[in-house]
Amino acid sequence: MTDTADADSGSMLTVEAGQACFVYGIVPAATRLPEDLAGLAGHPPQLLRHGDVAALVDVVDVDRGWGTRGDLLTYSHVVDAVAAGGQPVLPARFGSVLASTDEVTAELLEPNHEEFTALLDGLRGRSQYTLRVRYQPDVALAEVVAERADIAALREETRDQPEEVTYHARIRLGELVSDALAQKRSRDAEPIIEVVTAPAVDFRVRELAGKDDVVEVALLMDRAAVPALEKAAEAIAERGHDRMRMQLRGPSAPYDFVPEV
Repeated sequence: MTDTADADSGSMLTVEAGQACFVYGIVPAATRLPEDLAGLAGHPPQLLRHGDVAALVDVVDVDRGWGTRGDLLTYSHVVDAVAAGGQPVLPARFGSVLASTDEVTAELLEPNHEEFTALLDGLRGRSQYTLRVRYQPDVALAEVVAERADIAALREETRDQPEEVTYHARIRLGELVSDALAQKRSRDAEPIIEVVTAPAVDFRVRELAGKDDVVEVALLMDRAAVPALEKAAEAIAERGHDRMRMQLRGPSAPYDFVPEV
């Protein structure tokens, strides 16, 4: 069975037997996609329109494997390229596949048309930037040892001693270091968050994953306010370059600021 629907500017989106629609996200119906944008199938994704909104889709083989790092990077590249082009986009959950164009319209676009329209309207001229700050390797630990006499003493006590002899002391040392690092991280993160969130429309402080992480914050930015964010980030990087490494990524799709489609 072949499923066809109007897509893009008058072209036909055809879904053959053994194929399905992979959904990258939801965009305004009038969206112009970046040139040379390649999706999971190796060709440009297409827009399946319904009223004022459209699903950004690819036709893919049902029996292909899913979930590789390459697939995830391609999915992110597609939705981020739309956002970088100045178009609002609501990212779909990675791996969202519907059997036909009729299902995309009937189960996704039609029942959620008003909600999608309102969300997209609120994102016009906005995109996400993500700031990640990490300590330089071993800097934070060295500072903690220098600042805390009890940690330095316990560290010296357990140095070069058999683990079975110093087992409880090592546990206590780990607890003290963990608490001290958490306090240091909080002190260092607070002024960074205050500065970089000032020009943002909204922000989300993410849970930290690595032991050297200081802070990771997602920022929803108006296009006009991005230079102020970049200036603030440069000042932070210059002021703390001997202690910290900073990475500012964006523009990207607003993953942290919209409900998952």
